[in-house]
Amino acid sequence: MNTSWGFDLDMSAVRLMRREAGNWQEVAVEKIEGADIEDRLMAMVERIEPDAPVELFLPRDQILFTEVNVSSEDDALPEIERALEGRTPYALNELDFDWEMTGDSKVRVAAIALETLDEAAAFAEVRNLRVGGFSSLATPDDFPRLPDFRGHGVFDEEIEEEGDEAEPVQFATRREVSKPPPTAAGLTPVPLPEASQEPVI
Repeated sequence: MNTSWGFDLDMSAVRLMRREAGNWQEVAVEKIEGADIEDRLMAMVERIEPDAPVELFLPRDQILFTEVNVSSEDDALPEIERALEGRTPYALNELDFDWEMTGDSKVRVAAIALETLDEAAAFAEVRNLRVGGFSSLATPDDFPRLPDFRGHGVFDEEIEEEGDEAEPVQFATRREVSKPPPTAAGLTPVPLPEASQEPVI
């Protein structure tokens, strides 16, 4: 069973997404403003079938997209880890990252702070949502496919075990790119809407 529903999370708005025929499409959007914001967010949640897993899409500006040169695919993981050290304000064990070989000696990497994933998980938990995974609506220039972040394993791993391997996803709608992907100075997490009472610094 593949995830069919998703929430695209941002500090300014939340979009309810649905995947149909391999395409993620916007179903509804609510700006994070007004005293009735929680009621409007819950109205979106209620459109999802009971117990249906949801994908949580993190903002692009919270992800470090970078290219790493490696000696071989077999040695890629430790070489990526060494390349990420010092590239962000976080220690390596405070990051989650996905990677994909793009050439004989090149790897594309998407890295995100675990704190940011925790904020997204809290958004889902307080609304009784079943998390199916963490990702981002990245552009093809960012990453060659849909990034797959694992976080602290809070999402339902049975989702992957129940179904076949997911096919690559093409996006029917994308977030308009307002600025380029962050460089080494990026990855400063921000609290997602109503995810926690205190900001993450």
